[in-house]
Amino acid sequence: MSRKSPLVCEKKTLYHQGVCKVGKSKKLIQGINSNMRAINKLIFNPGKAQVDPELFEAVILKDKIHHFNFLKGRTRIQAIGDWEAPENERYDEEKNVVVQVQFNDTKTEKVGKELTKRFKKLNNDLIGELLLYTRTIPIEETSL
Repeated sequence: MSRKSPLVCEKKTLYHQGVCKVGKSKKLIQGINSNMRAINKLIFNPGKAQVDPELFEAVILKDKIHHFNFLKGRTRIQAIGDWEAPENERYDEEKNVVVQVQFNDTKTEKVGKELTKRFKKLNNDLIGELLLYTRTIPIEETSL
């Protein structure tokens, strides 16, 4: 079965890890796919002004790591986390994965801000975490 995008399965379905998920509208699927392509472009096709090395990190439940498979490259680190939700609901010994991707940012950190915004949208449209923790970190020296 050929697809225009690696995520589109059939009409009103979403493709993830070989599974078609029913219930997503075609417009939403197109928006998710477009957002994922834009994220990869920001990270892996830097413009001339993108000269400052940075590290993008996201912390995600281990069960939801497949949502990051669209990235062309990434490092995954197993992690255990504890946290308390705003409603005083406690989460202890939660199995997480830290996803890391190095990218080049502009002097004004435009790319890092855009990545954070796009991952927030991806979380709202697809991942569904109460809070998807993301951040960017300056890299002083790198071999890449």
